[in-house]
Amino acid sequence: GRRQPPKQAEAAPPMNAEIKFAEMRVSVPSKDGKDEALGIMSKQDALAKAKELGGLDLILLNASSDPPVCKIVDYSKYRYAQEKKRKEKAKNSKATEVKEVKMSYKIGGHDYAV
Repeated sequence: GRRQPPKQAEAAPPMNAEIKFAEMRVSVPSKDGKDEALGIMSKQDALAKAKELGGLDLILLNASSDPPVCKIVDYSKYRYAQEKKRKEKAKNSKATEVKEVKMSYKIGGHDYAV
C-alpha cells in the first residue's frame, strides 16, 4: 500500500518560559466568550497569574505589537479551538469551480458574445 506523507507538525506559539519579552499585555478568557484584559504586566507576574488560575499556560498571540499580546489559557483547549476555527473556515470556503463551454463551428457569432 501507499504510505501517507507525514503530517506537518503545527508550530506551537511561544509559551510560558519560551516567551522572550519582559513586559506584555495579558488577557484571560471570560465566561461570555470574550477576552478580559488584565493589563500590562511583567513576565514573572503573568506566569504567576497563570499558575494561580489553575496551572494554565501563558501563550504569546502577537509578538509584533507593542507591548506583545499574551493570553492565559489551557494550551490544549486553545489548540482545539484554533483547529475548530480552521476547519470551519475550510468548510465555508468553496473551492473554485471551472466551468466548461463547448464551442463548435456551427454556433452563430452572436452566441459567443458573453
